[in-house]
Amino acid sequence: MASPARWLVAILWPLAAADYAPPESCAPCHQEIAARYAATAMSRSLYALTPATAGADFREPQSFYHASSDRHYAMERRGGRFFMRRWQDEDGRRINEIEREVHYVLGSGNHARSYLHRAADGRLVQLPLAWYADKGGFWAMAPGYDRPVHADFRRPVDYECLTCHNGYTPELFGQDATERGVRIQGRLTEGIDCQRCHGPGAKHVEAARRGAPAKALIVQPASLGRDRQIEVCMQCHLETTSRPLPHKLIRPGRGVMSYRPGEPMRDWALHFDHAPGTPEQEKFEVVSAVYRLRKSACFTASGTMTCTTCHDPHEPASQGRYDAACSSCHTRFLERTPMHARTGCAGCHMPLRRTEDAVHVLLTDHFIHRDPAARDWRATLSASLEGEGRPYQGEVALHYPPPDALRPEDELLLAAAQVKEQTNLAAGIARLERALRRFPDAAKEFRFELGEALRHAGRLDAAARAYGEASLSQAWRGLGLVESARGQPQAAVAAFARAIAADPLDATAWNGQGEALLRLGRPADAAAALRRAIAANPDLPEPHHNLAAALAAAGDAAGARHSALEAMTLRPDFAAPHALLASLSQGPEGLRYARRAVALDPRDAGAHDVLALNLAQSDQFADARRHWEESLRLAPDRAAVHNNFATLLVRMGDRVRALHHYRRAVALDPGFAPARFNLAVTLAEAGQTAAARAEADSLLRGHPDYPGARALRDKLRQ
Repeated sequence: MASPARWLVAILWPLAAADYAPPESCAPCHQEIAARYAATAMSRSLYALTPATAGADFREPQSFYHASSDRHYAMERRGGRFFMRRWQDEDGRRINEIEREVHYVLGSGNHARSYLHRAADGRLVQLPLAWYADKGGFWAMAPGYDRPVHADFRRPVDYECLTCHNGYTPELFGQDATERGVRIQGRLTEGIDCQRCHGPGAKHVEAARRGAPAKALIVQPASLGRDRQIEVCMQCHLETTSRPLPHKLIRPGRGVMSYRPGEPMRDWALHFDHAPGTPEQEKFEVVSAVYRLRKSACFTASGTMTCTTCHDPHEPASQGRYDAACSSCHTRFLERTPMHARTGCAGCHMPLRRTEDAVHVLLTDHFIHRDPAARDWRATLSASLEGEGRPYQGEVALHYPPPDALRPEDELLLAAAQVKEQTNLAAGIARLERALRRFPDAAKEFRFELGEALRHAGRLDAAARAYGEASLSQAWRGLGLVESARGQPQAAVAAFARAIAADPLDATAWNGQGEALLRLGRPADAAAALRRAIAANPDLPEPHHNLAAALAAAGDAAGARHSALEAMTLRPDFAAPHALLASLSQGPEGLRYARRAVALDPRDAGAHDVLALNLAQSDQFADARRHWEESLRLAPDRAAVHNNFATLLVRMGDRVRALHHYRRAVALDPGFAPARFNLAVTLAEAGQTAAARAEADSLLRGHPDYPGARALRDKLRQ
């Protein structure tokens, strides 16, 4: 049964959807404006890719090799459909090959185009390549992808992305106020429409059709005060940073799509920034227009300047309009210093610059420079600027609205902002705890954020309490992760079950439950849960890998191999399935998978263990020893690895060290029969008969049918 909050969403949001008219409703009465608007970038912000809409990007088959991740890509058209494919090359043979159809283009193409795939279940996924307009047009990795490890074909399109790049799709109303991902069953709206700036138009359209007065039934942004007017633009054009901070928090109970032009933006969300005085304050990113403009003296001193001082949202950009806006204040200066005929005022004072979070894109810097610096703003930037650097750690500062516009209870949002992305974790936890004591009736989402913060800080017991108090579907999922980390798989299964009951399509919860069931020694039940995770989201590699592990534990080597290969195909840089395949393989194939696993994740103790096993089987004892030592350095408390290493040491003639590691294995897991048997055998070979007999007796008490144990004990009694 849905919680009261879910019922509230279910009841209220259909009413919100009904407030909106179909986007095409405006043009019959506003034909001239509609025709001009159709030429703008906003009207082409998202559209279906068809032969009629395809541009130069898909005119011919294209290929691209990304050296950093060692992946080949191809973009091609087959008939009236478009596809993007990825593969890797292994000695002239294609491996890890995957293909997705391109259904939508995101971006007008004025600067760039990204591409979206619509899965059979309605999920939207961003594809890894983008087309950039600079230098006549070229293909390269999409922003955030130009690194060795990237999201490839798995980056979900979330509500915030879809909301600012597109008009509202009616069926998403209500979903956007939940933690659930975007899933669209019907028609996806294409392009930003009039109602994004003018607000819901159903009543306006209905009145106009009846011939009744209609103007007062729609928002006229030009008639709003300065703050409300610029906030209409800020709903999408104010992103203080695209990097984890967070840049804004939406109030609990409000959806991403719930802002209405004309309402104070503070009633919908608070915006945040890096702390004053930090180098990050000078950042220049794709969605920096309002952020940079608000730093300009022209904006702060004028008292009247808004976005529409220079821009008419109904028509494409016009240099003449920009120059006229400048001359309205700077007439005397322009009489003395004529502007550049080709670039106008903006060419020097608002130069085109490369953005730091999308280094192949050139955009206008909306910080109006009084004395433009003599530097090449278009110079090539390193892709490392797109996010590979060290993440910001420090205070998350309020950016908008000004502090005097806040309410006392907004301390909850200010505190939650500190911990949302683990940016200011220790201080933020203390601040959020104080805020929750001050406002004990706060929305449950704040207790969930506290649980998340405590989990990331390693305070698992406190996190479990916070999740329990939150009692939200995402909180039960978090509690499951905590119980797994605390080594309580049975409790984890129960917590994940509650998350699944609230959201049966929560693939992460199904995957977590499958992992916990596998730890409980229930591979069949684990496999069933993991298949549900895959059904909920087939693009997640982790459930495929965990299913492979469950099938291997159940003795289904062929099924395990198939699932591990599927995980590798989805994510070629995923070390775990390589290690699992190495354990299922022998000879050169096993060594190849194992070496690849270690290369992908040198800090994975399990990968070093499986490589050592394969090396030992190939009689490469010295290398095997080195990798077992590294495995134990990374994870010293794994009984099976101590046992494996000890067995190698016996073969290398180092019985003293072997006994040490066998004893360590038994101490870590007294019920681990192979280690106790091997310890007894090695003690006997060392002439320590009494100690060997004691270990054999102990083994038989716990495992009376262990192969060879009874014969060993009888021999030791002779």
